[in-house]
Amino acid sequence: MKSFLACIALMIFLRITCARSMSFDLPMYGFDTYLDNTSDDMLPDEAKCDPKSSVPVTMEPPPSMRPSHQFSSSTSDGYCGNMEMINTNMKATHIAQKAADVARAANNAQAEAAQNASRKVKMKLAKKAKAASSAADAVLEGKQNIVDHYESEMQDAEEVVKRVANSLESSEADAGCACAAVKAAEAQAASFGVLVNSTRGTLADIEQLIEQAHKDLDEKVQMLAAAKARGERLARQVAQAKVEYELVRESACRAANDATEAKQKAAASNCVPPPTTPPPRAAGCGGAFGSDRASYNVLLDLYRQRRRDQQRKRREKLPRRGIRGQGKIMYKGCDEHSTF
Repeated sequence: MKSFLACIALMIFLRITCARSMSFDLPMYGFDTYLDNTSDDMLPDEAKCDPKSSVPVTMEPPPSMRPSHQFSSSTSDGYCGNMEMINTNMKATHIAQKAADVARAANNAQAEAAQNASRKVKMKLAKKAKAASSAADAVLEGKQNIVDHYESEMQDAEEVVKRVANSLESSEADAGCACAAVKAAEAQAASFGVLVNSTRGTLADIEQLIEQAHKDLDEKVQMLAAAKARGERLARQVAQAKVEYELVRESACRAANDATEAKQKAAASNCVPPPTTPPPRAAGCGGAFGSDRASYNVLLDLYRQRRRDQQRKRREKLPRRGIRGQGKIMYKGCDEHSTF
């Protein structure tokens, strides 16, 4: 629309310029200023009736309507002078009429030329306006295509923005879940750290316990070996004690038999004479030992008392010499004191 108005304004300007620059041929009688007056086509009465008109009007004197034979009854000189004046006026009128005809023809030609020029200018301007309109239509179509393209891009961008907003919301939710998971993981890591520290302390304690257990195991192994050795020694001592017991028993039997014989001899010497032959002895000291069991019990009590004394002495020496990890030395000292 703006381009169309600009074309119309340009067309009007060109028309005015062409009309002003139009030139015409001068009249045959030379240059006359009334040809350039724009009010030449107005009547004298119209020019006088226009009070606002400031343009001077070329007033053509009307031709004399009086006949040539009507003149005053003056002298012949006056008549001749009047005739010359009339002839001069007629010539001037004729020249003025011709000039008016030329001016009228020039005016008409000017109008026709102005119309032709304006028509040509209008055609050119119309063609230019049409071309400009076509160009404007093309530009408008291009702009419309651009607008449509921008609208489609805007729609695509809005869809992308919606998708991005949705993805952003989901990402925010995921971020919240991730933050919660991180906090939970940090809490678990802290608890795991505490557990690891406690486990390290426990491991240190366990290692100490393991070392202590190894030491105890070594000590127990040593004590077991010492106990085995002691058991073997005790077995030997028991065997030796049995042998000694048999010897003591035989000695006790013999002592009992001797005591019985001594009693019998004493009784026989006091009351009756002793028999010539002593009674036969049983195998070993059966009869004598069975008859005098009190003496046998006395011997057993003596043996038990001796064993108790040895055990008491061994227990008294254990707190002094018994050191942990030195089982062999401890039991060696005990075994030395446990001999009869």
